[in-house]
Amino acid sequence: MARGGLALILVGLALMVIAAPRFVRTGRLIDDQEVHSAGSVRAELALSAALKRVPVVWKRRRVGKATGSGLWPAR
Repeated sequence: MARGGLALILVGLALMVIAAPRFVRTGRLIDDQEVHSAGSVRAELALSAALKRVPVVWKRRRVGKATGSGLWPAR
């Protein structure tokens, strides 16, 4: 259980580190008078897809531990 909490903390910190420069860049682009293209959104889609999978994998892992018949062998 302690590893799960630590993992969530580390994922949250990583997301903040990734988001901070993008937030600053977006603010500068909004303040700029020029028109800017949206560019590629592949990175955002990949991150969204990965984050969508986290609760599914987490739930399967927790259910498997509770019943003893999960995806991972018992420790």
